[in-house]
Amino acid sequence: MKKNILLLFLLLISSRYTTAQYFEDEFPRIGFGDFYYLKLFPPYYNYDSSRLDFSAQGYYYDKLEELGLTHIVTKAGDISYKYNKKLKILDFNFAWKSFNNKDYLAYAYARAQGNDFNYYPYELGGDPAPLSLKSGFGDSVHTNFWTSFSNNGFVNGNYSHPFVTGKKVFYAPGSQSKEFTVFNTRLNNYQQSNGRIDNSHIYSYKAAFNVYAENRELLNSRDTLFIVYISESPVTSTFSLSFFKDTELKNLKINGVTIHKFSFTADEFIPEKFSTLITPGFQKPGEFSTLLQLRIVSTGKTGLHFDKFAIYDNKYENLFLSTPAIQDSIREEIRSGMYAAFYEIAKNPLYEHPYFDEPWFNASRAFNTVSMIAAQENGIGEGKYLNGATGDYADYFLDYTNKNRYYPYVLYNRYPILCGTDSASEGENSLQIALQNLIKYTDANGLTRGLLPAYQITKDSAGVSLSRRFVHTIQVQAEYFVKNSMLSRCVYRAPTYNEILIQGNLALAYGATGIMYYTTFTGTHGANINQDLWAFYGLFDEQGNQFDAASKGIVQDPAQLQIPNNRYFAVKELNLFIEKNKSIFLNSEHLSVKSVNAATKLKFGNLEVANFRAGKEKNCVIDCFDNIESTFLEAAVFRNSNENCYYLFLVNRRCLESETRYVSFTITGGKPDSNIRISEIDSVTSFTVKENSSIEIEIKPGRGKFIKIEE
Repeated sequence: MKKNILLLFLLLISSRYTTAQYFEDEFPRIGFGDFYYLKLFPPYYNYDSSRLDFSAQGYYYDKLEELGLTHIVTKAGDISYKYNKKLKILDFNFAWKSFNNKDYLAYAYARAQGNDFNYYPYELGGDPAPLSLKSGFGDSVHTNFWTSFSNNGFVNGNYSHPFVTGKKVFYAPGSQSKEFTVFNTRLNNYQQSNGRIDNSHIYSYKAAFNVYAENRELLNSRDTLFIVYISESPVTSTFSLSFFKDTELKNLKINGVTIHKFSFTADEFIPEKFSTLITPGFQKPGEFSTLLQLRIVSTGKTGLHFDKFAIYDNKYENLFLSTPAIQDSIREEIRSGMYAAFYEIAKNPLYEHPYFDEPWFNASRAFNTVSMIAAQENGIGEGKYLNGATGDYADYFLDYTNKNRYYPYVLYNRYPILCGTDSASEGENSLQIALQNLIKYTDANGLTRGLLPAYQITKDSAGVSLSRRFVHTIQVQAEYFVKNSMLSRCVYRAPTYNEILIQGNLALAYGATGIMYYTTFTGTHGANINQDLWAFYGLFDEQGNQFDAASKGIVQDPAQLQIPNNRYFAVKELNLFIEKNKSIFLNSEHLSVKSVNAATKLKFGNLEVANFRAGKEKNCVIDCFDNIESTFLEAAVFRNSNENCYYLFLVNRRCLESETRYVSFTITGGKPDSNIRISEIDSVTSFTVKENSSIEIEIKPGRGKFIKIEE
């Protein structure tokens, strides 16, 4: 009964969330990390938190407020509450390891991963499933697309289920004189990513199989009917089926890594029924960089029908598959641990919610459970659910988490300015290629990820808002590896002033109603260390030692005075623009967004906007226009029903200082014999036009401009 009451409570608070609007009337501008965060984890001082104290500078909170932030990701507590008087806190305590075992247990359970026969199993049989089916897990007549399989021409992968019409299974016939492979696969590494958190929290996995054995009653009870081999291998670009060679299986080694072997005998099957067969626990020492690989071998003693399988870790098993008593006990440990760690600090009015950075998507079910426990009044506190950046997962991964976890806002992160990206708009490595990847990237395997798919998961299948914000994290940092005070390897180059603006304005055009900036402070290791170590360069630099990849600032001592750099002032300009126009973003419905040129038509209400051209000069006629293919304009349409008007948001994607554009377009339609009123929001310019009039506005590099249109 206790379990049923808890489940009912969780259902009720989950239902309450679905009608709540996060951040209320605020457009959040979130800074990732502050100088308290840097004090706690200073790479320059080998992560010795006792070496830094920014109290004389008030932890630079005045500068963070001047930046126009509303929220900060940091550790909630004495320092952040003493010096920070205004910024709401997304509390990174939850993921840090300085807790006692009970509250750290909550973090371990929030990372639990797996699936079971009733919850997104790997279905076997039929053709590979398209991405639209159960986010790639397959359905009753399709094998899941994350596994590839092979057989020797003897196994039927499209066999009819003996008890369920229309369901397909893998069929391995009997009467064979030797063992043969039924199924051979490598699982996508996004699935079971956790091997351990630390030596105290090691994940143990089990694999479960749903199998039917023919003529079970005629078999010797100790006959081995099939064998499962499980190991792991490095992630490669192809899913080769050449692994698990016979010699490796015999020796139970592959590249020095142990292969786990599990045999299933006839007495483990229920006669005339599909049976659930579960392996003992096995450990996965690797992390995200390895793939689980699995092979099923039939002994040929009888015909076998393989319906589906699942793989889950021990914490997933405790949360969802164990007895009600165990499930209740685990949930109570999670609740009491979080209460002890967070309840008091979470009562501060600046406390927004715990921050959990980039949880694995397949942990979404466990994450949701821990989050709802946290949101109880006797957890962290009412409404204090977990949330954080998702990572730049493909759209079907985001869709999976959307179905299995409630979050009041989607915090997406994708950084487009790689090393080698040219700031120019033309050329092989141009900025525009990077921006196109940011918007709606599609790789060779058809995996879409970017602003558009991230925004789309805030809608239901009919396109209706789920009252869920889309918050995008933009790149304001450079990231390098440093060795002997020299840059040894580059990951992301520092975005220019205008490249920061364009990232923000594109996010706004694609429906964002919140922005996070990664990262605010700069963190490097000390000088002359003879190994590659990660360094990142944010919105502040050591005074007199400003970062310049070509010359100086490569190693920065955070104990020296910190001053804002050029990227700081770009973020400040973007935040000022957002603050000025936040009522439009928050109170208008986002209707559409497109990359536009002379062939594009935007239709809304009775109106049509078309013939977009970008000119290098005012009142351009012919020669000063950009080519249609390289106009590089983004246009979004918003509708404000309260004001009975539309807003056209135009963004100049070009970012060189010389690339101001005079954008022209025509507008037609409207009510018969009526004028159309046009207003530039950021100026006093307002005028009335007739149908088919041409309008021209100036847009500086990387900026966006609102046009209010009233019929």
